[in-house]
Amino acid sequence: MCGSCGGIGQAEPLTERMNKRMAPLLAIVLTIGLLVMIGLQQYLKVSISLNY
Repeated sequence: MCGSCGGIGQAEPLTERMNKRMAPLLAIVLTIGLLVMIGLQQYLKVSISLNY
């Protein structure tokens, strides 16, 4: 009996699936996050320069 999954032999496939999904998910999150930060920086830069 497996202690981490409560079944027989199900812990290994679950961790393998999670490990395979983490790299693409991290890449998508980082890409979107960087685009949002760059866009926000440019938006704030334009709005600040319009005030002067």
